[in-house]
Amino acid sequence: MNPNVPTGNIAAGQGFFVQGLASGTLNFDNSMRLTGLNDLFYRSPDAPQISVVEKHRIWLNIINQQGAYKQMLLGYVQGATNELDNAYDAEVTEAGNVVSLYSLNSNKKLTIQGRALPFNVSDEIPLGFRTTIAGDFAIELENFDGLFEEGQQVYLEDKWLNVIHNLNTANYNFTTEAGTFDDRFEVQFEDGTLSVNNPDVSNAIVVYKNNQTIFVNSGNIEMKEVRLFDVRGRLITDQSSINATTVQFVDLNIANQVILVQITTTEGQIVTKKVAY
Repeated sequence: MNPNVPTGNIAAGQGFFVQGLASGTLNFDNSMRLTGLNDLFYRSPDAPQISVVEKHRIWLNIINQQGAYKQMLLGYVQGATNELDNAYDAEVTEAGNVVSLYSLNSNKKLTIQGRALPFNVSDEIPLGFRTTIAGDFAIELENFDGLFEEGQQVYLEDKWLNVIHNLNTANYNFTTEAGTFDDRFEVQFEDGTLSVNNPDVSNAIVVYKNNQTIFVNSGNIEMKEVRLFDVRGRLITDQSSINATTVQFVDLNIANQVILVQITTTEGQIVTKKVAY
């Protein structure tokens, strides 16, 4: 993770992207160079200066303990709309990263999304994420400005677990399988009460393998029993009277195969997941 905060200036010798809205020619030359700023490549001092605009922004990261990292920006800014804006919105670039975090708007995945002013505390913005690895992750509120510095809180809703979490107080920790998930999280600005009290058990439970260990995580739903079967339905092993939300199966000493994981919650609900061992 790079600790340097971007200033809006591009250093000489540094790469950048340009997305054209129409066919044509782009010209970059030394007349655009600023002096006195370590030769930062920017715009001519004679060019019209951009006036100070009203803006209220939050920076969200997805991280894990092994160093995975991706950042996105959500901002309420003068001149932006709640539709797609070429001047304010930027689509996510994957660039080989193992994780990605983005907001969603008009079926586009955005690493930067500008929203219209005035700020509306009832606004809700869907978030999506992608990971090539299963395991434990966190979403954190790294930085903020404008009205968010004045006390406006930022909440994350986990739709799978029916949890609303205040990101100002702590990171939100969760477990996920590998894949792309665009229907789990949402940014909100009010501490609302969910109308549904029982989460979708099948979505809440995550099963994955790492270093010959099978991990079962059920979010905030307590498990009573977990049983492992082979594809022929023969019992491999089980753990009962768990009364917890996490369980592990270590060193099963079995051949590589697909395992059926049957989870029974303390409420009597049964969910079956598959995992390649």
